[in-house]
Amino acid sequence: MRFFVYIFISLFLSSCLKEEYPQNEFKEQLVVEGSIRQDRVAEVMLTLNMDKSEEISEETMRDKIVRWAVVHVTDVDRNDTEKLIGMVDERYPTRFVYKSSRIQGRIGGTYRLDITYSGRQWSAETTIPNPNKLYDIKMEHVKDNLYRLQAKIKPNAEGLPYMIRCATSFTEEDRPIYYPPALFGIFDSCEQENVITINRPIDYTNIAEYSTLFLKFEDVHIEFCTMEKFGYKYWSVWENCTLNSLNPVFPVDEVPPTNITGGAAGIWMGYGVTSYIVRPVNIPIPPQQTQ
Repeated sequence: MRFFVYIFISLFLSSCLKEEYPQNEFKEQLVVEGSIRQDRVAEVMLTLNMDKSEEISEETMRDKIVRWAVVHVTDVDRNDTEKLIGMVDERYPTRFVYKSSRIQGRIGGTYRLDITYSGRQWSAETTIPNPNKLYDIKMEHVKDNLYRLQAKIKPNAEGLPYMIRCATSFTEEDRPIYYPPALFGIFDSCEQENVITINRPIDYTNIAEYSTLFLKFEDVHIEFCTMEKFGYKYWSVWENCTLNSLNPVFPVDEVPPTNITGGAAGIWMGYGVTSYIVRPVNIPIPPQQTQ
């Protein structure tokens, strides 16, 4: 259930507005989460939004996954188009993903996404910027087996925003393939060097026990992403909506913008990515002080 909880909160926010609309005004809408990064294939997840009157269950959310779309990605600079293959993959939030196999991202390359589904068409275009680095990644012991992860970020020449995505694993076999945004991990273009904290992504399935900290014996997989300026607009609003959706007092009252033309919600974004794996198992826990 945990994957479906994540995908519902992160992708169906477009139907959770504060205003009250008559039920007959609900319009079904395609929701896109698509990305391409250097030296990797394109990945696209497609769902349909939910009417707020619909019952939330694993079955209803499974029915919202779009499995029969025709999806193409085009390397615009090389005039090369490939049809993406839809496949079942339990490691993604939707458990179903469209992937290219031949076309991979290049730094500076421009890529167009075209989607056809149920007689309608949508498209978007993005460019992969130069990747940047994290500096001086450090683990700081907080308490018991819990650690805080910090790093330095520096401005890039283009003034582009950053996003940190991360996931955890205990063994090489369960190494993640999908990296959700870290909590408070979206940064507008910085003007000077800053020390930032890398937080664990929110666990919606166990929110009462959620902690931003990491465990001593788990690997932390990090993707430090440089993206176009629209990426910051989308992901910062997405994060605000996600956090507000957990608050019963203040309802969600905004919708993430979209760069998908044709009336869909969501994002198609190119990322310049630098990847890291932090293994804190070798960092000793400070001895307990005696009183």
